[in-house]
Parts: sequence; structure tokens; C-alpha cells
Amino acid sequence: MRSEPLSWPSGTDGPLRAVLFDVDGTLYRLAPVRRRMGARLLAECLKNPPRGYAAVRLLSAYRKAQELLRGAAGLRPDIASAHLAAACAATGLSAEAAAPVIHQWMERAPLGMIGAWLREGTVELLRSLRQAGTRLGAVSDYPAEAKLTSLGIRHWFDVVICAQDPEVQRFKPDPRGIEVALRRLGVAPREALYVGDRPEVDGLAARRAGVRCAIVAGRDPITRAVPLRSEISQKTRQFPAADAHRTTGD
Repeated sequence: MRSEPLSWPSGTDGPLRAVLFDVDGTLYRLAPVRRRMGARLLAECLKNPPRGYAAVRLLSAYRKAQELLRGAAGLRPDIASAHLAAACAATGLSAEAAAPVIHQWMERAPLGMIGAWLREGTVELLRSLRQAGTRLGAVSDYPAEAKLTSLGIRHWFDVVICAQDPEVQRFKPDPRGIEVALRRLGVAPREALYVGDRPEVDGLAARRAGVRCAIVAGRDPITRAVPLRSEISQKTRQFPAADAHRTTGD
């Protein structure tokens, strides 16, 4: 899959006042982090097979549960609990047993790895946008504050939103997270751009929120999808269809 620059629905070609970013796979390259996480899990399996294999099975169920919840209709009062419950139902583990494992492998362990895989051009792009007076936000399906801190870029962002926030409680492609971020920034949808790495998730969420969208892929620098602020044009380009297949990138 190639990066898709600056695409948005018709009628949203106003001045750019805010840029929102997905985090995982967008601000840092996800594939090399997952490979290293896989190596750690393999080491855990060799060290303590029952515990290691149970962790692998649980993490697989947790990721699958998120994809199922993406398409589920209706607002859940606690999306984090619903996500955990779905993974527990698939594995037969209790929430008390599963929660520490998910916290360790999904939230804590990646923090020491992701800094090495910050996507090329990210700091330059954030600086360029800031210097132009553009407001910046992060909208992620997972808690993002610690990740942005580990990446060394938290200070660039005005707002950080995740699916688990009380005002959101939905995974993308539901547009709620983008809408909440725009409301907190005081920016209209036609004045915003959302940058992600999955057209069928991020692209569709942007379309539903009525904002422009850029998709970054594989090893591409982020500036291939979003030029530095001084170079951004107002030419429209349609992003891939919501049901487009995603090619696994690096």
C-alpha cells in the first residue's frame, strides 16, 4: 500500500487550522515493534511455556476482539471493560488474570521500543505545523499519553484523545474520537486533517467526521503523506475505499 496524500470529501477545502494524528503505525512504524515484541514473547514461551503460550493466546484474542468491536453498533459505557471481557470470553481467563498480562504486553513493554521507530519526518512536520499556528491533536484507539512521551513528542500536542476517554467509548472507524478532539480544539471539520495508516479504519473515520484525510504506509516518511506546512496544497485526492485491503507494511 502506498501513502495517500491530502484527500478529503468535497466541500471541505477550507483553511487548515488543525491536524490530528493516529498514533500506532502512523507516528511510529508498527511492524518492527511487533517483530521485537514477538521475539520477547518467544523468549517468554521458552522460559515458561505455560505462561508464555497463555500470553500469546490472550493477546491474539484481545486484538481480534478489538476488530469485532469496531463494527459493533451502539455506545458502550466502558469500552475498555467490553474489550477485556471479549478477550476473556474467547480464552476462558478471568478478568483478574488477563488484565495484568494485557497491561504488561500491550501498554508497558512497547514503551521501551517505539522511540527507535519514530516515523521519519515526524518532528520536522510537527514543528512546521506549529510554526504555522496549526493546532495539533492525537486520536488513538489505545491510551496514547505514555507513547507520545516515549516518542519524545508529547509537548507538540494540544489534545490527546483515546477510545477509552469518557466522551468517546468507541473504536474507529466511528468518528467520535475525531469529533471530540475537534470540539476541544474549537475547530470545524472542514478546517481539519486526520493522518492515519489504515484507510479502512482511519480513512473511514475521517470521512464520517467530514475531515480531510492522509494515509501514511510502510516505511514511508510521514511527509510523503503530509508535506511540510509551507508546501501543503489545496488539491483534492480521493482516499482509498473503506473496504480497501491493507497491505502489511514495515
